[in-house]
Parts: sequence; structure tokens; C-alpha cells
Amino acid sequence: MAIIPQSPFLFSGTIRVNLDPFNRYTDDVIWSAIGKCHLTAALTKLGGLNVKLAERGRLFSIGQSQLLCLARAMLIGAKVC
Repeated sequence: MAIIPQSPFLFSGTIRVNLDPFNRYTDDVIWSAIGKCHLTAALTKLGGLNVKLAERGRLFSIGQSQLLCLARAMLIGAKVC
């Protein structure tokens, strides 16, 4: 189970670390989850998976931060209803 709060939490570090903190998934799998959340263009524009996030994800709007949390949930295989 994964919870995606209205005030999403992003870890300090790169986008990759936020989506895959245990380094379990390949780039292709991560990008697939990102694509399903319609964030490919935004993340590509910023520079990809190795871009460091500003404090608490300030590079993104709240909606984009929620979509990153959704992508994280999709990676771990949580049921999304």
C-alpha cells in the first residue's frame, strides 16, 4: 500500500533516489513509471534522473510532486485505485 498525500514528501537527493531509494530498478523501468504519470517532458527538461531536488522538491509544483510520489508507488507495485 502507498499513500500519496495532498502535501507530498520528497527526499533530499536526486530524482532517481526519490523514486528508487534502494536502487532496485533500471532506468527503463523508472522512466516507464514516470511516463505513466505524464512527467517525462518535465523531468527531461530539468536534466533527467540525476538532477538534485531543491529543498523539499521546490523544483516542482505540488501536483508534480504528487505525481512523483505516484511514480514511486507504481515502482514498488502498490495497488493504485
